[in-house]
Amino acid sequence: MSDDLTPDLEPTDFDDALDSWIGGASLTRTSVPVYGNGAVVERMHEITRLLTESGTEISASGDVSLGDEGSDGDLIAEYESLFEQREASKSIWVIEDVSSVIDEIRDAAGEAPEPPEPLEEPYLRPNASEQQKRAHNIAKQAYLKAKPEHDEKMRAFEKAATTWADNFALRLIERAVVEIRFADGRKAPGISFEKLREVRNRIGERQLLAVKNGIDALMKNEPVIEVPFSQPPSDDDQT
Repeated sequence: MSDDLTPDLEPTDFDDALDSWIGGASLTRTSVPVYGNGAVVERMHEITRLLTESGTEISASGDVSLGDEGSDGDLIAEYESLFEQREASKSIWVIEDVSSVIDEIRDAAGEAPEPPEPLEEPYLRPNASEQQKRAHNIAKQAYLKAKPEHDEKMRAFEKAATTWADNFALRLIERAVVEIRFADGRKAPGISFEKLREVRNRIGERQLLAVKNGIDALMKNEPVIEVPFSQPPSDDDQT
């Protein structure tokens, strides 16, 4: 007989239960806004500064408050126009956790360059003997002779490493982006490596970096979901 406080559990097949659970599982996703029209941003910042100096505030949603709208009317109208242009170029990039396929992404980025063997400058300790000084001089001459070639190899490595890291970042984004939603209602099922390079050349590194940072956060952190567990007080509860 079971305890009254213990619920009766139906016998189940573990594999079937696990398969059912896996069938309903999915990767964590989030979204990042990317704006195509970045040319208006500098002027928007300038207008914001001018309006702030005159006592007018602009919220992140473009709403205007305080200040004398009569004297700042032209600036406010210009800001609202620029804000609408920026919002019209807004796209939402839906990304998902790709930590389970990170090795495949590295392979797609190509073989990472290896740094050259380190070249250490000879060190002469204090109170060295004459024999040690002579040995140090020979080692120092060999070091100075080898240094220009080693420096050239290091520059080549650093350039190759930068290129590889750039390719890896774009491959990471390519794999993680599962949908792009545009302001006009159209959608794209992801983006190719070649298109990402084109996008980067058009809008710069900063916004794609925001996408990559979002991907990194998905792979490293637990998703944060804001849920209003407590209900707002009713009218009857207010005094």
